[in-house]
Amino acid sequence: MKAIAEFRVPESYAREFLPAEVGKNITDTVRRVQTPVGSELYEKIREIYKLVKSRDQKYFFLGWNIQRKYSKKELESAELLLLKIARTFEPAGLECGTIYDDQDTCEICGTGIKQLSDLILDLNTIPKNLNIARTISNEIVISQEFAKTLVDNNVTGYKLGPVHHKNKSKRSSIKTWHQLIVNSLVSVNSATITGEDPFEEDKDNHYRCKNGHTFGWDILSELSIDKDSWDGSDIVATKELLGVNRGLLRTYPLLLVSRRLYKLMQDMKFKGFKVEVVKLIA
Repeated sequence: MKAIAEFRVPESYAREFLPAEVGKNITDTVRRVQTPVGSELYEKIREIYKLVKSRDQKYFFLGWNIQRKYSKKELESAELLLLKIARTFEPAGLECGTIYDDQDTCEICGTGIKQLSDLILDLNTIPKNLNIARTISNEIVISQEFAKTLVDNNVTGYKLGPVHHKNKSKRSSIKTWHQLIVNSLVSVNSATITGEDPFEEDKDNHYRCKNGHTFGWDILSELSIDKDSWDGSDIVATKELLGVNRGLLRTYPLLLVSRRLYKLMQDMKFKGFKVEVVKLIA
């Protein structure tokens, strides 16, 4: 496995701290810098990050991402894979008429909002030519082709919910989508590292709920789960959640698929996701 970190650096900071040949400008004001995790440049960015935060009370980069690239052998031998949905869209269900109940939520992290009605969305805003996507509130939708594949192959660990278009009069001309609801859960192992960014592991636990609902803002390492918590289902979600409840944003679980389902998704050439290997800890 190779882990590549990408940083979006304001050009003013890039000119101050980095050689001109490092990275590539994606706009006049932002430079994209990619480097292997642990490389000399990566460690240099760590030190610059600390300096800028101390000196300016700002962040050296505007955004970041870590991409993990696996060999074919590594992917084919993995029992479980983390399914990373590539596209997020809006408006969310709440904005389109989906009914939710937030009366019995955690007083610390806000987890526990319940969906009471079928999912209602503006189906015209779902990204085209994909088989899976999610709203900014983590309402996951899959295409009719994806849903049929799950049913025809006796995939386990989920149920499907209907998705209605917010404008019923125009529904007949729009592609059919289904809500993917995962009902099989696994436990995250403590070997998993989370934090606010690659150089800030949230040691003050701002995004870790004392009641155990959330375990961080974002995942920084490969995901490790307790092997005994997996019941063998093809689709599972983590019991512990990431993120924050703020506005339309919701805390959310990580989604995992079995090797069997991943192969089906490959064979069907489904689009809209990436995968990472999951470590099973006995």
